[in-house]
Amino acid sequence: MNFDKKNMLRGFYIMLSATFITACSGHKQIESDIQTYTDRLKSFTEIPLPESEITNISALESFKAPKKSALRIDIPELSINLREFYAFSDCALNQVIAQRNTSLGKMQLPAARYAYETNLLQEFDRCITILKQDLEENQNLVSKLDEWSSTKQTHLPLAYANLITQSDEIYAHFFRANDFISGNEDDNFPIIKQAFRFLVKANENITVDIGELEYHLQQLNISPLMARKWRTQAFLTNELDRASVLLNTYYETNTCASKKQEEDIMIMRNIFTKLFADNIQPVAAELNKYHYQLSPLIETLIKQQSLPDSFVEYVNFQQTTAYNNYAESMRQHIKIWQNIFARCDK
Repeated sequence: MNFDKKNMLRGFYIMLSATFITACSGHKQIESDIQTYTDRLKSFTEIPLPESEITNISALESFKAPKKSALRIDIPELSINLREFYAFSDCALNQVIAQRNTSLGKMQLPAARYAYETNLLQEFDRCITILKQDLEENQNLVSKLDEWSSTKQTHLPLAYANLITQSDEIYAHFFRANDFISGNEDDNFPIIKQAFRFLVKANENITVDIGELEYHLQQLNISPLMARKWRTQAFLTNELDRASVLLNTYYETNTCASKKQEEDIMIMRNIFTKLFADNIQPVAAELNKYHYQLSPLIETLIKQQSLPDSFVEYVNFQQTTAYNNYAESMRQHIKIWQNIFARCDK
């Protein structure tokens, strides 16, 4: 197993953080189906499965999801004195600024803070437009607003980065799952795709509706599709690699040289069809769909330059290296089956 695949499996087992509990429904079904599949292969072929390569959880501390607290970015405060504050009575800017100075305003959650920052920038533009109607009288105020607006423009990417990494809902969506994708409507894929589209569009200098933002965050929190997807692809990589070792051993010993061996391969074909093709491959197909349809949105999301490197690197690893390892394990597993079936066609 190569280094990248070992790292991916380390990430999976650390995300696991608890003993597997076999279940037969919902987001545990793939675990049950894999268990049934591998148990049947073992019992029929009488070939043991190799032990998992990742057995010691304490040895896996080198690969973890980044801690939320380590991802937080401190945003400098913009200081405005009272004389400057009351000078903008001709526009609504002083009302917007006052919102931030209340006790509730100082305790804003990341989503509310980002929505506030976008609204503040728009109010700067509105106020400048109003004051420019009498530019000779308001030249100093316009210059001051231009300066503040420029400063807040540099702060906006920081607020967006905190929205992505410090919102409990987004952090949970990326890093907290103790189950797997279901491969059906329970994954809420269309809703999650819509939520990521909104987050990508929110990274613009336009006012963000806090109600709509909070709605999409709640959907991400309810259905942690990305964390489930990453966990599923790591789980399948590990289990398919183990099953492939068994199948390779079977392929080497069964040459379809007798009626009994030919009948055995027919039974193996039935195991493949009923337990792998009918149960496991459909979930894998949905996993692939989620990956290819969500990847452009995720890639755009993490291109934001203010996002912490550790966050970007972890997401990139899961989306690229870990997924490619999973895809290769699946490809090799199916190829071995094809080789087994071809034995009796010669």
